[in-house]
Order: sequence, then C-alpha cells, then structure tokens
Amino acid sequence: MASPSSAGGNNLVSLVVSRLGRWTSLAFLATFIAGMLIGLSFGRETRPAPTAYLGGASVTRARDEQPSLSRAKDDDVQLLRLKDDENEKTNNRRRPKLADGCWGVYLDVGSNIGVQVRKLFEPEKYPGAPVLSYFRRHFGSPEERRQPGRVCAIGFEANPLRMERLRGLEECYNSLGWRTHFVGPRAVLNTDNETIDFMQDRFKGQGLAASMFANKWSDENKVHKVQTIHLGKFIMDEIAGREIPPGYDAPGPVFAKIDIEGAEYQAFGGLITSGALCEIKEATVEFHESFIPEGERRDNSLLLQGMVKSLSRLSPLYTGCKTMTIGALDDESFRGDRKEVPEQCKPF
Repeated sequence: MASPSSAGGNNLVSLVVSRLGRWTSLAFLATFIAGMLIGLSFGRETRPAPTAYLGGASVTRARDEQPSLSRAKDDDVQLLRLKDDENEKTNNRRRPKLADGCWGVYLDVGSNIGVQVRKLFEPEKYPGAPVLSYFRRHFGSPEERRQPGRVCAIGFEANPLRMERLRGLEECYNSLGWRTHFVGPRAVLNTDNETIDFMQDRFKGQGLAASMFANKWSDENKVHKVQTIHLGKFIMDEIAGREIPPGYDAPGPVFAKIDIEGAEYQAFGGLITSGALCEIKEATVEFHESFIPEGERRDNSLLLQGMVKSLSRLSPLYTGCKTMTIGALDDESFRGDRKEVPEQCKPF
C-alpha cells in the first residue's frame, strides 16, 4: 500500500483543491493534511514537575528530589511539601464533562423531533427500524441500554421550533434514569458561536427539510437566526476522557448518526482537525449532494466520502485512535413519531 506522504498524497491534496473549490473550507483542507501527516494521534501529556514557592521565588524540582536544607530549615521543608501537595491538586483538578457517568454515548447529530433517541431507549415501539441493529451492537439489549449509566444520548438540533418537544423528551427520559441531553437550537458546523441563518421550508409545514441552506423544493423559507457549535470541539470537551460509572473497566463506544442537511461537509473538517473523529467508534452519515453546486455534486460528494472512509480504514495505525467505521444509513422510519409517551411522563 502506498504511503500517504508520498507523491500520491500530494496528488490527492491537489485533487481536493481543484474539485471542491470554494465549497471546501480552509479548515477542511487543514483537516486532511493534519490527519494524514500527523496521524490524528494523541500523545500522552507530560505532567509538569511540581513547583514550590518559597520567599516569592519559584523553584521547580523533580518529584523524588528532596530539598537540601539544613535541620534549621525544617519549617521551610514542610512548607515546600505543602506547596507541592497543593500544586499537585491544582494541576489534577478537572472540569466536569457532560458525559461523565456514561459508559457509552450515542450522538444524534440532527435530531429533528428526537425519534432516533426514542428508538434507542424504547425500541419496542419502532419495530424494524434500521438503526436498531446498530444500537444493539454498540450498547447491548434494550434492557441493558435502559440501565443507569449504560448509554447516554446527546442530540443536536438547529430548528428552534423543535426545542419544546425535545426539552419535554429530555425531561421525561431523565426522570426515568435514561440520560438524555439535547443541544439547541445550535447548528453543527466547524465553528463555535457564529450566528447564521437557518432555513425552514414553509411549504412542507413540518420543517423536515430545514437546513442552513435555502431549500430548493419551495419558493418560501422561514429564516431563523441560530448560533453554530463546533462538533469536534464539543466531543473533545464533553465526551473524550469522561469518567465512567462503577463496574466498567474502560469507556464504551461512541456511536454517531450525522444527518444535518448539507452541513456535514464543513462539520467533518472540524471533526478531523480536533482529533474528535478518533473518539467515534462508528458513524452513519447521510451525505446531501443536493447542497453542492450543480455539475459538481456527485464527484465532490464522492470525493469527501472517499477521504473520510480512507481515514477510517487507516485509523488502526493512529496511536490512541478508535477503529472507526464510517457508513451510510438514512433511517427515516417513523419520522412523524405518533407513539405514546411513557406513562410516567406528561405528553411532549
């Protein structure tokens, strides 16, 4: 197999530039170069030696090195050790993560009305749904998935009109011990806190084709102002390095569904450059060719898909990287979701 750092790799980068043009962000190009050249590996962070403060001066020393002070300086020795202990605690202090206490994590990127999360915890109501086999493979049986801490669902939705229902679903499931959190209204991209226009198709009414791009299926679009969220940064901040519940030896898989109506082309750039793609065990993606300029759609879409799948095949070579699987799945079953809510919950 040819090395990606050889001339073949340079030709591939040139192909990316020529074929994707303005529809590929600089972040995505940096993404590909970073992924192929540095392997998306995470080095073990070197822990700094403790620093003690005595008389206003900073003194750094190895952990097992004892200060050479006379007996008359016993008080100073104790002070140094106390400062060492305090410094160690400060260095080790961590910020709580949203996914702390979760063995596995399901990322529902593009939640719409939340039916995929309902399939995770209430699969009996959605027989035959294609995603059910993925949930079983990664997180176990329905009974196992409903056990506290077994799997947490984190969804992302940009449509403000969906948030009332999603908040109701979130409240219901958390009351039952099924950890659920919806992030929104936020548009998943490769930037953070940028205000953009989010279009909802008025003609369709249900807004099922809502996107950051103007719909081509209707002459009228309702525009919402929403902020973006960097999916890769979110994963690294809130999921990677999470504390797992008692009874598990290591964190479970992160499985993601990504269906964000054309924004996947930008979001994947941030996933790779941040290293977050290495945190995902498997992702199913719906690539939306219709949002690429006509005449370039199929080739550009296939180019992006090929790049992402190539990285997933190379993932076993990356230090600290999960063996990724990137596939296509568009489970639109039960999209209207008229199923009854759990009896312990109020309607949402």
